[in-house]
Amino acid sequence: MTTQTITEALGTATPRSGRMLIQIITPGIGSSGVYPREVLEAAAGARVFPAGTQMFADHPSASEAQDRPERSIRDLAGVLTQDAYWDGTALVAEAKTYAPWSEVLAQMHGDIGVSIRASARVEESDEQGRPIIAELVEAMSVDFVTRAGRGGRVLQLLESAVQETLPGGLVAGDLEQRIDDALGPDLWARDWTDDWVVYDQHTDTGRQLVRQAYEVGPDGRITLTGDAIPVARRVTYDALNPPSSPAGVAMESTQKGEPVMAQIQIDEAEHKRLTEAAEKVAAAEAEKSAAIKRAEEAEAQITAANEAADAAAADRIITAAGGFTALEEKGLRADMPMSDGRLDVPAFERLVNEAAAEKAEANGAGRPTGVGVTESTSYTETDLDAVLGITKGA
Repeated sequence: MTTQTITEALGTATPRSGRMLIQIITPGIGSSGVYPREVLEAAAGARVFPAGTQMFADHPSASEAQDRPERSIRDLAGVLTQDAYWDGTALVAEAKTYAPWSEVLAQMHGDIGVSIRASARVEESDEQGRPIIAELVEAMSVDFVTRAGRGGRVLQLLESAVQETLPGGLVAGDLEQRIDDALGPDLWARDWTDDWVVYDQHTDTGRQLVRQAYEVGPDGRITLTGDAIPVARRVTYDALNPPSSPAGVAMESTQKGEPVMAQIQIDEAEHKRLTEAAEKVAAAEAEKSAAIKRAEEAEAQITAANEAADAAAADRIITAAGGFTALEEKGLRADMPMSDGRLDVPAFERLVNEAAAEKAEANGAGRPTGVGVTESTSYTETDLDAVLGITKGA
């Protein structure tokens, strides 16, 4: 019996442990202000979020930011392994996470978000008073958060292609990891082919992007060969209309139209929570307005019904009394007694009856008429004697 090294391949891709493609931020309105597209594109060219930018589990609280601004190693979940670049719609970059965070974040990646912490320069505000970010200056971190910031999220868990077994019984399934091993602990590959790798090389003034050839040894190890040639990354800008409403910043102090360098913490995860709260308030206000309108309409209907009922009652009382001219009826309706906004029916009946009685008396009600002479004449005794033919003293 002989012993040999064997490797089982499933024929499908298997998860590349700890590697992710991160969407860092997109243009739009954030909790801290407005992020124009061109500002994010410029941040890519300026390498504001370079390879090595740390990624923590959650943003620090206010007290943590004050007491431990450098953060805790317990919360360090990973780093960006390449400079953030503009993919046409967002700033994106690959990242690697550390155990034990790798497994946890891989399981949660579809239900969590990513949010930046950075300093920015703010020069003006929009019509709603929101600060407009003129420049992202320096990245502090790109953190995993429970609620996504300005478009931040895990785009993809990266996988390794299944490759053939190399000499020595090794599987060359994770080429990038082998390239990273060849580069050393402080460098990360930014791009590669089967023949060369592009990475950041340390210089006296910072980092220099270089390209260098490599070879794969019989044991599967990567060995860099030849000279490291400085290269430049080319970015193409396409003519597109920028979004009318980009994303966010909390300024220390500024006046509209006055340039200012504001060192700010941009917590984009808070934007979503505030937006949802604002939407709930708006919905409640709309419902309140609708309820007030319904109540006003119902009150108007009741008032109209009451006025119609009072008018009908007044007509019945006036008709029952009778004898009034149209002008007199109009005068009676103009002086109707009210109680709590309604017609005082008993009082109006008394008023109408009194008016009817006064009119009847003025027209001679209660006095006899048409029964003889209505004028009187005074007569003396002598006149009466003459009429009767009586002669006194005869």
